[in-house]
Parts: sequence; C-alpha cells; structure tokens
Amino acid sequence: MRSLDMDWYVYGYGENAMLELMKHFDGGPEPIHFNKVINCYVNYKSFPKEDLTVSYQETDFMNPREILLLEFARGCKFKCKFCSFPILGVKGDYSRTAESVYDEMLENYDKWGTEHYIVLDETFNDSPQKIEKFANVIEKLPFQPKMTAYIRGDLIASRPKDWDNLIKMGITSHFYGIESMNHKAAKSVGKGMNTGRIQDGLLEVKEYFQKNAGFYKGHISLISGLPYETIDSLRDTVKWCSEYWADQSYHMNILMIKLLGKPSLNHSSEFDLNWKEYGYREGKFPEDDIKWDMSINPFYKVLYDYVATSGEYIMWENDYSSMYECFKFCVEEFSKAKLKNVLDPFMYDKFFIDPSVTWNDFQTQTHMERRESFILDHVDGYIQKKLNCSFEP
Repeated sequence: MRSLDMDWYVYGYGENAMLELMKHFDGGPEPIHFNKVINCYVNYKSFPKEDLTVSYQETDFMNPREILLLEFARGCKFKCKFCSFPILGVKGDYSRTAESVYDEMLENYDKWGTEHYIVLDETFNDSPQKIEKFANVIEKLPFQPKMTAYIRGDLIASRPKDWDNLIKMGITSHFYGIESMNHKAAKSVGKGMNTGRIQDGLLEVKEYFQKNAGFYKGHISLISGLPYETIDSLRDTVKWCSEYWADQSYHMNILMIKLLGKPSLNHSSEFDLNWKEYGYREGKFPEDDIKWDMSINPFYKVLYDYVATSGEYIMWENDYSSMYECFKFCVEEFSKAKLKNVLDPFMYDKFFIDPSVTWNDFQTQTHMERRESFILDHVDGYIQKKLNCSFEP
C-alpha cells in the first residue's frame, strides 16, 4: 500500500474515520491505523447509523435544481463472484429510517429546488419491505422526485408488486446488472434466472413503467468473459438487445481479474482471489489486429492499452473465450451498432433523468469528449462560485 505514495489510506465507509483524520491534521492525536491505513471495518465504523443525513450548505456551491446523490441503505445480500462486497463482509442491509430520508429530501427541495437523485444503494430492490417503507413517506413530499437506481433484474422481474411503489417513489430509471443472458454463465457468478424469464420480465417491466409512470429508462449492463460464455452466446445477447431493447440502452464490460499483490485502490473479488478455480489461466495478447475506430470505441482502446501494459491485470483465457477475443468482439459489435461508448457514471444524470435526452442524443459525442466536457463544466462552475464566495474562519 505504501507504494501508492499516499500519506493516509481510509479503507471502507470513511465518514467517522475522516473526521478523526481531520482532527489529527488540526493538531489532534493520530487515528488508530496500521502503517497509515485506517480500516473502517474494524475502527470508526460509520454504519449501521439509521438517522444519517447529508445537509448541504451555501459553501458547498450548490447549483439550483442540482442532481444529487442519495443513500437509502448500505450493504448487499448477494454474493456475486465478480464483486468486492462479499469479500469486504458488507452482508447486511443497513437501512436508514424513512423519516431521515424524508427530511433530507425535503430540505434539499426547500433550499435548492432539488427533485432529481441518483440512488447509491448497491441493490435498491433487494427487499419489498424496504421499498414499501420508503415509498410510504416519499409520497408525502410536496413534489414528485425523479430517481435512477441500481435494480436487480431478476428481482424486479419476479416481483411485480414492487412496481407501483417504485413508481410512487419516482424510481423509474433503472440500471440492471444482468451481466449475462447465458443462463449457465449468469448462474456461475450468482445471477441465475432463466434466460427467457429475465428477457420476458424486463420487457414486462418496460411496458408497465412506460404505461403507468409516464417516464422510463432502463439500462442493461453486461460482462463479457464469464465462465461458460462463448463469443456466440455474447452475439446472441447483443442480438436480443438490439432487437428488443433498442429504445433503451445497454453496454458490455470486459471481465477484469487483478493480479494480487499489485498496488491497487480497488477491492478484490472472489474471481480475483480464486480465478484458477473458475477455469481461467494466464494467456497473452497476440499482435493487435483489432480495428480501432477512435470516433466510436475510445473506451475499449484506453482499457485495452492499460491492461496490456500496466501489469496489474491477468490477460486471461479459458475454454470458452479469451480476454483478447472479448475485446475484439465488443469493438466490432459496438462499431457495427454505432454505439460510441459504454455509459459513463458522470453522464447518468442527463440520460437517465432528463426525458428530453434520448439514446441517440447520447451517442452524438465520443465518450472521452462528453466526460471531459461534463467534468470541466462542473469544475469551472465551482471555481467561479468559490472566487466569488467569502469564507468565515
């Protein structure tokens, strides 16, 4: 960890640890640490804390009607093999009180006119009881929120009773971590709904929300390179998305397996720890014959170059495909469909919440241009506000 050339590293949910660190910088004692690493899963635990709220002040340089982040709960009940949460031990569902969420949203509305939120919960729809609890108070707000959230596709497809409560809350933009529509591949990583059922279920959800919510956007996230996933099965998945999900959006990631022992800010997953047990072996990239169109697929090019040169990730292969073949497939398919990029988190607000922004609109600029423009606009705005803002000591 020291090789990352950092003064301190806060590991885990860091609200309380950061407070202790700020006190130390102001002359107080050092926080509890090992080699300047503060482990928040052992010391300075921030959760469970049911009444936690975020209160923004004038000195936070808020924009009118700014899209804000909102957290209903922390933790995930599931054990997906490619995810770090099972390894970190974040197993519970630490929900806030409904009243604390109501108070935070009402304060933001009164102060800044905020109606739009991006929900941070790892899996928002993991519990019908949790959805109902929050829906019952949010409907009492003097405005209709509009929110996007991470939604587990198999659960929403199998729980139609949740749909009206999600609409009531304004959670009508969904990010579905489907990962694979190959049933055997999905089951191998902890997501095992039958392929036909998940496909039919997503179409039923889309139809219901479009009819009853007045606004709906659904994004499907996929991973190439899972066990039992072949290039042909990936092609079947993309074919289904292009035929039945063309009015929505989707993207495909490349499975990344870290080399343990290399310095990294990312947590490890089950795949990282035991990749050989899942049939992976080290390979190598052949001489590059991928036809890179930088106006369409800069994301994959940047990722490819990083993996090929950084020495931090395994250039894997298994009996079904290889990392190189997955790169090549994604570049070819996204170029063929003229999908210029995978979605970037910095752009979720515009696409997922603004009804006037269509998928075609979203594809008019390259990934890097959009991302850079969005960040620079925010930075410029904050700089201008800061220069015109006086702070009291």
